[in-house]
Amino acid sequence: MSESGEEYLEALWCLRENGDTICRIKDIAQLLDVQPPSAVEMLRKLEKSGFVTYRRQKGIILTEKGETKAKHLVRAHRLMEVLLNNVIHIDRRDIEEIACSCEHSISKEVAAKLCTFLNHPRVCPHGNDIPKGECCPE
Repeated sequence: MSESGEEYLEALWCLRENGDTICRIKDIAQLLDVQPPSAVEMLRKLEKSGFVTYRRQKGIILTEKGETKAKHLVRAHRLMEVLLNNVIHIDRRDIEEIACSCEHSISKEVAAKLCTFLNHPRVCPHGNDIPKGECCPE
């Protein structure tokens, strides 16, 4: 999957976190700073790959496959933010961009090791919940 496709999955996760159970094209396009026709094109590709269900005039939801992938991306991104902020002490203005570029290459295994190293943080520096992984204690 392309990084661009992954950004759409992450955006859908974040919109849902903010209370949108079914996401609209205009909200996704606005969040990702793309034109609605571009968003429609990518969402159709994601639907063909089984990551989303897209219904014209109704909205978009993550499938189970999309949910799993989005959770991993969000988790990797937010764990990276904790590492950059709390351990490496990168300026908070820069951590978003760095974490965004790193999230695409962090495997599930690396995320688990990073989470364990960071003592299973529950929130990122921005106050957003970090999705639990299999390594996290109940």
